[in-house]
Amino acid sequence: LNSFARTNEKILTGPIRGVALEFPGLGGGSCMGGVDAVGDYSAAYGLRCGHENILLAYVFSGPWSWMNDSAVKITDAVVDAIWDRYQLSEDIPLISTGGSMGGCGALLYSIYGKRTPFACAANGPACDAMDVYRTHPDFARTLLTAVAHYECSFEQAMTSLSAIHLVDRLPKIPYYIVHTDMDDILPIERHSDILVKLLRERGHEVTYSVVPDRGHCDLPPGDWNAMVRWVIRQVQRCEEIMRK
Repeated sequence: LNSFARTNEKILTGPIRGVALEFPGLGGGSCMGGVDAVGDYSAAYGLRCGHENILLAYVFSGPWSWMNDSAVKITDAVVDAIWDRYQLSEDIPLISTGGSMGGCGALLYSIYGKRTPFACAANGPACDAMDVYRTHPDFARTLLTAVAHYECSFEQAMTSLSAIHLVDRLPKIPYYIVHTDMDDILPIERHSDILVKLLRERGHEVTYSVVPDRGHCDLPPGDWNAMVRWVIRQVQRCEEIMRK
């Protein structure tokens, strides 16, 4: 497990109440605190989750993966290893999270994952892969790399990586989406604004936070804390449901 995900297990002081996954952004970096290297998740996100006995795993799903089929299989294996290693019961909630490409991954894993997450939180997510491909020359090669082995057309492959085009397959779980309004890499009006509108039209529970005067995934402390509190609250919410 520790060769394929960076976790905060050493911080936990009691039984695991929930499991949160964080997916890497493009290049393997993170706007939430994860590091794409073997070791302990001791950054603030890991500490906050650990103090609530929530296991946080930064999945090594690949720096150019865009939650392609290989990334899904790697994540499924990591999740299976977590449940096996800690002998977790089936009622322990799984929360899918990430920022930028990792936000794309958090949304798509909600669709493709073997275990459907209880909730999903995304910061500045890429919601339309073809838009990213067409508007960012630096990103085009990463998207082609992610799907070069696919047998379908390139357009179909891009659709398979786009939450906007897969909105009817997104599960009815709570979503927390935060996006900065000065994002010049993944402009809010071409990504989160569209996805949130589509989700709400279909009756999904969505908390949408628009952060003013900030660039790509650059959340001020208050907005970052709100996102982390929401993740923790979902675990509490699951516990309340199970007690009823």
